Order: sequence, then structure tokens, then C-alpha cells
Amino acid sequence: MANANIANIKPPKAPSLPIAPTTYSQSYFELFANALRLYFNQVDILCATVVTPDIGYTLNRPYGSFSATTTQIAAATLTDYAIDFDTANYLDSPLSTGKQPDMFISPDDPSVILIGYPSIYTVNFSVNLLLSLTAPATITVWGRLNGVDLDNSAFQTVLNVSGNNVNLSGTIMFECDATLKANSFQLVWMTSNSNGALTTVPAAAPVPTIPSATVIFSAASA
Repeated sequence: MANANIANIKPPKAPSLPIAPTTYSQSYFELFANALRLYFNQVDILCATVVTPDIGYTLNRPYGSFSATTTQIAAATLTDYAIDFDTANYLDSPLSTGKQPDMFISPDDPSVILIGYPSIYTVNFSVNLLLSLTAPATITVWGRLNGVDLDNSAFQTVLNVSGNNVNLSGTIMFECDATLKANSFQLVWMTSNSNGALTTVPAAAPVPTIPSATVIFSAASA
């Protein structure tokens, strides 16, 4: 994603300004202005190289954290379901001139996290699992980008003990499509037995709420 000229970036060097004479001198002011002009030209070149469509936004490294605070049960076994999110824990300030953050939960589909800037992203996810009956359940979680399942992004665990909460976590990396106005990411899950569920545990002092799912996004550096 980095600009090919990134290796050639050099920091601007402060100019050595001439000592002012005791009386007005047109040649001095021309020399003084020329020294500043050359310096600001260096600054302009640096900014033009760094702030480009492919790396400028990663100086801020867009990020976001979202949670699901409701229990989610699969209607059918061995069927993929996208996890719905309802809480934005952390959002970065928008880099664009628009008013919305660089990533947010879609107002049309709570399972979709919309990402406005192309980059390579790392997603750390965590789901809280519960087996309600005695039959074991195999639960699988993976990532989906723009409606396509991400290769090598699946994580799986087997629940054997009824009533026990088990946490499944993992890390997924993906590259957004720079041709799209916004990329859509979904965290998808499947269970082999309807007894397995993504479960929220209500707050009980001094422990806060345990969400059924959490995702944390961070963009790679330029």
C-alpha cells in the first residue's frame, strides 16, 4: 500500500538565514526570502509525497471497536449467520470531509461494518459461547469481505460441557478494495448443534457486561 517514493522521503532541513544588516538592504531581503522559499518548497514536496490516496490516510491509522450485546442463536445448524453488532465502543474521527467516522455499523444491516478507506486491516475478534444442553456443539467463526468469505480466516472450537461459557478469539487480516466507496466486513459463525449460541452475560458487580461478540479493527501503517 505504501507509495513507491516513500524510500526517497527526506526531512526538510532548516535554512541558514543570513544575518540582517543594520540598514535596509533590498538584496538582503531577497536573499532572506529565497532561503525561506527553498525551505517551504522542501516542506511542500514532503507533504505531497506523504499525503497521497494510497498512504495519506494511514498516517492516522483508522480504527474501530464494536460489540454485540445480545445473545444470538442460530435458526438452523450448519448454516452461516453474520453476527449483528449494536455498540460502537471506539471510533476514530473522520478523515474525509464527511461527518461519519471512517468505519461504522451499517444503518441498513447491523451485521455489516462499513470501512471507508482502503488499507490492510487487522481484525481481532472474540465471541462468547455457551452450550445450553448436553449434546456437543462445534462452532466456527470466520471473516467475510464484500460478501466473499476470506480464505484461511476460520477459527473453530468444540463445546462439550453444558452451561459453561467458552471464549473463542482470533485475528484476521484483509485488504480493502480501493475501487469501492466503502468496504463491508462481516464476522460469520456456524454451529453444528442448535444448543450452541453466542451469549451475552449481563453485568454483575464488580464485573461489567460480557458481550456475545467483539471486533477491533486497526489499519496497517503506510
